[in-house]
Amino acid sequence: MSSGHILSLTGTHFVNVRKGNHSPEAIIRSEQVEVGDGMWVIAPNGARIPATVVKTETVTNAEGLFAPVPLTASRIVVDGVEASTWGAFVSFGLFHETLAPTVYASLRAAILRPLFALANVLEGPELMARGVAAIWGDGSGVMSADAALSSACGQECLQASVLLLSLVWFAGVGKKKQAA
Repeated sequence: MSSGHILSLTGTHFVNVRKGNHSPEAIIRSEQVEVGDGMWVIAPNGARIPATVVKTETVTNAEGLFAPVPLTASRIVVDGVEASTWGAFVSFGLFHETLAPTVYASLRAAILRPLFALANVLEGPELMARGVAAIWGDGSGVMSADAALSSACGQECLQASVLLLSLVWFAGVGKKKQAA
Protein backbone atom coordinates (compact mmCIF):
# COMPACT_ATOMS: atom_id res chain seq x y z
CA MET A 1 0.00 0.00 0.00
CA SER A 2 1.11 3.58 -0.42
CA SER A 3 1.66 3.68 3.35
CA GLY A 4 4.11 0.77 3.19
CA HIS A 5 1.71 -1.59 4.98
CA ILE A 6 1.21 -5.14 3.72
CA LEU A 7 -2.02 -7.04 4.31
CA SER A 8 -2.05 -10.81 3.82
CA LEU A 9 -5.34 -12.68 3.71
CA THR A 10 -7.27 -15.18 1.65
CA GLY A 11 -8.98 -14.08 -1.55
CA THR A 12 -12.37 -14.82 0.00
CA HIS A 13 -11.95 -12.52 2.99
CA PHE A 14 -13.75 -9.21 2.72
CA VAL A 15 -12.17 -5.77 2.95
CA ASN A 16 -13.56 -2.24 2.91
CA VAL A 17 -12.47 -0.55 -0.30
CA ARG A 18 -13.08 2.54 -2.39
CA LYS A 19 -12.82 1.23 -5.97
CA GLY A 20 -10.47 3.44 -7.97
CA ASN A 21 -9.98 5.40 -4.74
CA HIS A 22 -12.95 7.63 -5.60
CA SER A 23 -16.18 5.62 -5.31
CA PRO A 24 -18.14 5.15 -2.08
CA GLU A 25 -16.78 2.65 0.42
CA ALA A 26 -17.92 -0.91 -0.26
CA ILE A 27 -17.14 -4.34 1.13
CA ILE A 28 -15.64 -6.71 -1.46
CA ARG A 29 -13.66 -9.94 -1.58
CA SER A 30 -9.96 -9.25 -1.29
CA GLU A 31 -9.40 -11.08 -4.60
CA GLN A 32 -11.30 -8.19 -6.27
CA VAL A 33 -8.97 -5.49 -4.91
CA GLU A 34 -6.98 -3.77 -7.66
CA VAL A 35 -4.03 -1.42 -7.83
CA GLY A 36 -5.34 2.11 -7.31
CA ASP A 37 -8.16 1.12 -4.94
CA GLY A 38 -8.37 2.93 -1.63
CA MET A 39 -8.16 1.20 1.75
CA TRP A 40 -7.43 2.41 5.27
CA VAL A 41 -4.52 2.06 7.64
CA ILE A 42 -4.91 2.74 11.33
CA ALA A 43 -2.56 5.18 13.03
CA PRO A 44 -1.23 4.50 16.56
CA ASN A 45 -3.79 6.99 17.91
CA GLY A 46 -6.61 5.02 16.21
CA ALA A 47 -7.16 7.48 13.36
CA ARG A 48 -8.33 5.98 10.08
CA ILE A 49 -5.92 7.13 7.33
CA PRO A 50 -6.59 6.61 3.61
CA ALA A 51 -3.99 4.62 1.67
CA THR A 52 -3.85 3.45 -1.93
CA VAL A 53 -3.21 -0.11 -3.03
CA VAL A 54 0.03 -0.09 -5.02
CA LYS A 55 0.47 -3.82 -5.57
CA THR A 56 -1.58 -7.00 -5.37
CA GLU A 57 -0.03 -10.42 -5.25
CA THR A 58 -1.43 -13.92 -5.28
CA VAL A 59 0.22 -16.45 -3.02
CA THR A 60 -0.78 -20.00 -3.76
CA ASN A 61 0.54 -21.57 -0.58
CA ALA A 62 1.11 -19.99 2.81
CA GLU A 63 1.62 -21.26 6.32
CA GLY A 64 -1.10 -20.83 8.94
CA LEU A 65 -4.72 -19.84 8.86
CA PHE A 66 -6.50 -17.49 11.19
CA ALA A 67 -9.99 -16.08 11.03
CA PRO A 68 -11.04 -14.20 14.16
CA VAL A 69 -14.78 -13.99 14.76
CA PRO A 70 -15.32 -11.30 17.41
CA LEU A 71 -18.65 -11.21 19.21
CA THR A 72 -19.46 -7.61 18.27
CA ALA A 73 -17.02 -5.92 15.86
CA SER A 74 -17.28 -6.15 12.09
CA ARG A 75 -13.90 -4.54 11.40
CA ILE A 76 -10.47 -5.42 12.71
CA VAL A 77 -6.95 -4.11 12.25
CA VAL A 78 -4.52 -6.60 10.71
CA ASP A 79 -0.88 -5.55 10.36
CA GLY A 80 -1.99 -1.92 10.70
CA VAL A 81 -4.57 -2.20 7.90
CA GLU A 82 -8.34 -2.14 8.39
CA ALA A 83 -10.02 -5.38 7.34
CA SER A 84 -13.43 -6.95 7.72
CA THR A 85 -14.03 -9.81 10.11
CA TRP A 86 -16.06 -11.54 7.41
CA GLY A 87 -14.81 -14.17 5.02
CA ALA A 88 -16.67 -16.26 2.49
CA PHE A 89 -17.31 -19.40 4.54
CA VAL A 90 -20.93 -19.79 3.53
CA SER A 91 -21.25 -20.38 -0.20
CA PHE A 92 -22.86 -17.45 -1.99
CA GLY A 93 -25.25 -19.48 -4.11
CA LEU A 94 -27.88 -18.86 -1.44
CA PHE A 95 -27.52 -15.09 -1.15
CA HIS A 96 -25.57 -12.30 -2.78
CA GLU A 97 -22.17 -11.75 -1.19
CA THR A 98 -22.97 -8.12 -0.39
CA LEU A 99 -25.43 -9.52 2.16
CA ALA A 100 -22.66 -11.49 3.89
CA PRO A 101 -22.11 -9.01 6.75
CA THR A 102 -25.83 -9.03 7.58
CA VAL A 103 -26.11 -12.82 7.33
CA TYR A 104 -22.95 -13.38 9.37
CA ALA A 105 -23.98 -10.85 12.03
CA SER A 106 -27.30 -12.68 12.38
CA LEU A 107 -25.56 -16.06 12.64
CA ARG A 108 -23.15 -14.63 15.18
CA ALA A 109 -26.03 -13.32 17.30
CA ALA A 110 -28.09 -16.50 16.98
CA ILE A 111 -25.31 -19.07 17.36
CA LEU A 112 -21.94 -17.77 18.56
CA ARG A 113 -23.05 -15.53 21.43
CA PRO A 114 -25.20 -18.26 23.03
CA LEU A 115 -22.38 -20.79 22.54
CA PHE A 116 -19.83 -18.50 24.18
CA ALA A 117 -22.21 -17.84 27.08
CA LEU A 118 -22.95 -21.55 27.54
CA ALA A 119 -19.27 -22.50 27.33
CA ASN A 120 -18.36 -19.92 29.97
CA VAL A 121 -21.12 -21.14 32.29
CA LEU A 122 -20.22 -24.81 31.86
CA GLU A 123 -16.45 -24.72 31.97
CA GLY A 124 -15.06 -21.30 31.23
CA PRO A 125 -13.09 -20.05 28.22
CA GLU A 126 -11.10 -23.29 27.91
CA LEU A 127 -14.18 -25.17 26.65
CA MET A 128 -14.77 -22.66 23.86
CA ALA A 129 -11.08 -22.72 22.90
CA ARG A 130 -11.20 -26.53 22.60
CA GLY A 131 -14.41 -26.31 20.55
CA VAL A 132 -12.92 -23.76 18.18
CA ALA A 133 -9.78 -25.89 17.77
CA ALA A 134 -11.93 -28.96 17.04
CA ILE A 135 -14.06 -27.15 14.45
CA TRP A 136 -11.35 -25.06 12.78
CA GLY A 137 -8.19 -27.05 13.43
CA ASP A 138 -5.67 -25.75 10.93
CA GLY A 139 -8.53 -24.45 8.79
CA SER A 140 -8.15 -27.04 6.04
CA GLY A 141 -11.44 -28.79 6.91
CA VAL A 142 -13.40 -25.55 6.77
CA MET A 143 -11.77 -24.54 3.49
CA SER A 144 -12.50 -28.00 2.03
CA ALA A 145 -16.13 -27.73 3.14
CA ASP A 146 -16.42 -24.31 1.51
CA ALA A 147 -14.88 -25.64 -1.72
CA ALA A 148 -17.37 -28.53 -1.73
CA LEU A 149 -20.30 -26.18 -1.08
CA SER A 150 -19.09 -23.88 -3.86
CA SER A 151 -19.06 -26.69 -6.45
CA ALA A 152 -22.08 -27.11 -8.75
CA CYS A 153 -23.13 -30.33 -6.99
CA GLY A 154 -22.64 -28.69 -3.60
CA GLN A 155 -24.79 -25.74 -4.65
CA GLU A 156 -27.61 -28.02 -5.79
CA CYS A 157 -27.46 -30.08 -2.58
CA LEU A 158 -27.36 -26.95 -0.43
CA GLN A 159 -30.29 -25.36 -2.26
CA ALA A 160 -32.29 -28.60 -2.03
CA SER A 161 -31.55 -28.77 1.71
CA VAL A 162 -32.66 -25.17 2.25
CA LEU A 163 -35.84 -25.84 0.24
CA LEU A 164 -36.57 -28.99 2.25
CA LEU A 165 -35.95 -27.27 5.58
CA SER A 166 -38.17 -24.36 4.50
CA LEU A 167 -40.98 -26.74 3.57
CA VAL A 168 -40.66 -28.57 6.90
CA TRP A 169 -40.69 -25.27 8.77
CA PHE A 170 -43.73 -23.96 6.87
CA ALA A 171 -45.55 -27.27 7.44
CA GLY A 172 -44.85 -26.96 11.17
CA VAL A 173 -46.10 -23.36 11.23
CA GLY A 174 -49.28 -24.42 9.40
CA LYS A 175 -49.98 -27.18 11.94
CA LYS A 176 -49.53 -24.75 14.83
CA LYS A 177 -52.00 -22.28 13.27
CA GLN A 178 -54.58 -25.03 12.71
CA ALA A 179 -54.27 -26.14 16.33
CA ALA A 180 -54.83 -22.59 17.60
